[in-house]
Amino acid sequence: MFIINNYLKELKIYIFYILISITLTTSLAYTYNYEAFYLISKPITINTDQFSFIFTNIFEAFKTYLTLSLIIGFHFNIPFIAWILWKFLIKGLHKYENTILLKASLIITLTLILINLLFYNIIMPIIVTFLLQFENLVDFNPVNIQIQLKLEEYFKIYIQLIYIFNLTFLIPFLSLFINNMK
Repeated sequence: MFIINNYLKELKIYIFYILISITLTTSLAYTYNYEAFYLISKPITINTDQFSFIFTNIFEAFKTYLTLSLIIGFHFNIPFIAWILWKFLIKGLHKYENTILLKASLIITLTLILINLLFYNIIMPIIVTFLLQFENLVDFNPVNIQIQLKLEEYFKIYIQLIYIFNLTFLIPFLSLFINNMK
């Protein structure tokens, strides 16, 4: 029972460190939320000369920026969280499991960086170009169709697409990692 209490105390301390780190990173990210949202909306600027976002709820802009800050805060803490988990779990791992875990984490980290760069620089501009073509069909339509991008909807779609894209490419790596652990 004494050993379990030591592990639980250590786990509480690690969770406290993680929460403090996420809080500090989120508050720092909130100070740069305009720049971060500009980077997310940059694929639209490739296809249009002017663009603007609208919001229809008084709290929508604040909620979107706060959500963006939380996501940035969490994602910048993933290496710290992984290090904390590794530090906690290393005591129960064999040496070969430790080397497999370190190699897999390095490969997954590099893959995630490449996937996100590919998504941001190639995939998202293609998606935005395709979707903005529907506004160009206005010349042939007697009804005026004009795009008005809503802040929260664009942000949600962007985040959903990047998560789907990341998961799609990470599933093979995770299955290989699980097979190597046997």
